[in-house]
Amino acid sequence: EKTLNHVYAKNAAYKQSFSIVDQSAPLFEQKLLLEEQQHAAVSKFRSARLEQSELEEDLNHMQETEEEVNQAIGTAGARISEYEGQSQQLGSQVVAHQLEADRTRQDVAQTLAELRVATGRSADAPLPAELHAQVVETSTRARFMVDALRNLAEAHEAGEFRDATVQLLTERRLIVG
Repeated sequence: EKTLNHVYAKNAAYKQSFSIVDQSAPLFEQKLLLEEQQHAAVSKFRSARLEQSELEEDLNHMQETEEEVNQAIGTAGARISEYEGQSQQLGSQVVAHQLEADRTRQDVAQTLAELRVATGRSADAPLPAELHAQVVETSTRARFMVDALRNLAEAHEAGEFRDATVQLLTERRLIVG
């Protein structure tokens, strides 16, 4: 009997928990307010987490980009060093060729002076060898300029400059198109 009374009392308390709630009661209003606050806090937390994950993803992407840029800088630095070495080497070669060309010009001038004396010509009258040398030098310079123009035109993938330069050189029969 005691057990039955106890079960009945618990059962009555349980049934009372299902009783209709007074929606105007301060506890119910406080419960609703707290649920709204909880929902807002959970939404804010989720949006903050989403933003954090996006920021972490952006940070990882930026770190990858930084690594790529650093690699590109290293590669460019190596190329620059290589090109500086080549430039110095070419500069030395140019100086050597200029010295050799100066010596050759002096030798040719001396030989021509001796030839003038031997043939009895005046210093102002050009020798046939001089005229030939001038023609060869002019032709060489012209060929060099034509080659430089062609290389410049070919360096441009397509466009008016390239087409106009190639057409001009072809029309003048300076290159075979």
